[in-house]
Amino acid sequence: MTKKITFTLPAQVIDNATSALLLGDFNNWDLNNGSVMTLQKDGSLKVTINLEFGKTYQYRYLLNTGTWINDENAAEFVPTYQIQNCVITIPEKKVVVKKAAIKKEAIAPKKVVAKKIKDTTEEAVTKKKVVTKKATVAKTK
Repeated sequence: MTKKITFTLPAQVIDNATSALLLGDFNNWDLNNGSVMTLQKDGSLKVTINLEFGKTYQYRYLLNTGTWINDENAAEFVPTYQIQNCVITIPEKKVVVKKAAIKKEAIAPKKVVAKKIKDTTEEAVTKKKVVTKKATVAKTK
């Protein structure tokens, strides 16, 4: 995956140049494949290119006046031969994992169902017989 990166040269550093090439590792320093920077209304030169996430690139600018210049806003510089190249690092793309939304549904409380349990203890059986006998006696009188 790539990220769009905009390179800008301020008007005060380009002197009389009206265009420039952005050259670097990303185009093998090939003059025929350089990214053409265009003149902006404010006098600066600008170009936007796609660079891969997680990679570091060296680069420089070649003005149409024949002068090589560096990016004064570069993150760092690397000595190469008798010059210094600008360095830009495109950080790894952060992968954002979205958590699935969990719907909270109203959960009805469990109903407690009381079951009648037949009391079979000896005392309960005896009480039942006594109540039944009393009811029978009451009917006969």
